[in-house]
Amino acid sequence: MKLFSKTTILVATALMPFLVSCQSEPEVGSGLYPEEKEDYSAIAFIDNLGKESYINFTQIVGTKMLEVPKEDLKFKVRLTATADKDLTFNIKVDNSKLATKKGVTSLGEDAVNFSTKTVTIKQGETSSKDVVITLNKTSKSLLDMQKDGRIAFTIVPNDGTRISKQYNHYVWNVTKEQSYINSAGTLDGKTLIPVTDYTIPNEYYGTDYIQNENGLFKDGSIYLFLSYGYGMLKVKLAKEQEVAGFEYILPLTIQGQNVANFVPSRLEIYGGTDENKMEKLGVATLKKKPTTENEVWSIVFVKPIKLKYLHIDTIERFDKVKENSFLNGFKLYK
Repeated sequence: MKLFSKTTILVATALMPFLVSCQSEPEVGSGLYPEEKEDYSAIAFIDNLGKESYINFTQIVGTKMLEVPKEDLKFKVRLTATADKDLTFNIKVDNSKLATKKGVTSLGEDAVNFSTKTVTIKQGETSSKDVVITLNKTSKSLLDMQKDGRIAFTIVPNDGTRISKQYNHYVWNVTKEQSYINSAGTLDGKTLIPVTDYTIPNEYYGTDYIQNENGLFKDGSIYLFLSYGYGMLKVKLAKEQEVAGFEYILPLTIQGQNVANFVPSRLEIYGGTDENKMEKLGVATLKKKPTTENEVWSIVFVKPIKLKYLHIDTIERFDKVKENSFLNGFKLYK
């Protein structure tokens, strides 16, 4: 009995390297190893979890001006195994990878800017540096597209390296929004609409905010409860009229505490003559936090818009924390 146990242990030990070796071979037929069973040379693929991503940009109404976000698209070219030499790949636009979608425009290469169109994976390594792609704000393709567009990127080897059949491209879905916001505009020369010509309900307490003639809230700073979904200021005009823009009056301190990081910094703006059929007018972003008390942030429309209702949703405060934001006052201009 003792001899049998010892023999069994010796046989199992001898088999261990063989079993580990078998288990370490890549799985034939998997996404990155779709080729012949005996060929385990490196395969290149785009490190693109999800295979596609999404981005929005804005066209200013009535102009050829495009506002593109700072966000970019990043991906790496990777290998399933190290190579015995440097491998180089070209990054190209290849919209043949796109399935046809009704109403979606296939964008030209002019729609984007590349940090580089060539990447190298060094000998003994398995990854390139990031390929960084951004939208091109002077692009004719972006200017001409209606609402939705797509563009696909692929990799082409310079030295015959095999490319994965499943992970060989990345798709960027692009959506264009129209905006009435002129980020470089001014309200100089515009006429202040009296506070008696509109109301701003405090939906949290079921009352109206009271303002003095300078637009400041009489009870002090108002709270915008972003974490509870009460970040919207709803303005109801007594009658329809042309509105040129508005101002947010920002606090610097509240009860001796500096709140500059807590002021509204990103607004989604909606308006119209019918509260049930309002249009998104655009998004406004605060460029720098206040340094003085009651500093004014002006949001200017490209041209005056006929409104009876104006809804201004604070979707972000300056420090990007989803907590209370504060506002000292509001002014409306025509």
